[in-house]
Amino acid sequence: MQNQIEKMYAAACRRLGHAELSDTESNGLHLGAYLKENNLPMNEENLYRAIVGCKDILKWKPGKAPKKRGDVQESKNSTRKNHASKDDATWGQGESIVRDAATKADHDKAKIVLREVLSKVQSHCGRTHAITYRQRDQLQQRYDLLVANSPSTITLKQAEAIGVEIRNLQNSFPD
Repeated sequence: MQNQIEKMYAAACRRLGHAELSDTESNGLHLGAYLKENNLPMNEENLYRAIVGCKDILKWKPGKAPKKRGDVQESKNSTRKNHASKDDATWGQGESIVRDAATKADHDKAKIVLREVLSKVQSHCGRTHAITYRQRDQLQQRYDLLVANSPSTITLKQAEAIGVEIRNLQNSFPD
């Protein structure tokens, strides 16, 4: 069994290219925990996935760590610049891939918050059916108005503000 694990580990490490893991107990524990948390069986592919998933917390041999995104290959004749760096003269100006990705992630989180708010609106319950339907209509109208008045790309902060306003309206209804 130990020999098979060593073969799988060696095959997974070959896929890493120039990067080399240090042979430490903590690396083994991190990889084992990753496999267990994700209910993955021990094989070459899953071991490689574990290494990639834990690459920021694993210990690497000096000078053999994997390159991080944004790192630029260093060569004396290179004129390439790292445009994600604050040292770049155009940093913070114009369109940026990093900023676009952050905005998209923020928008995705906002959509989740808005779905939760809409779910609360639709599941609102009052004392009687007639009251429940009127209150749901009021909540739905207010939700629709708030979303319509928001910009096309709603941020997480705006979505949370909509949620707070809907909760306040919901709490203002008599029991």
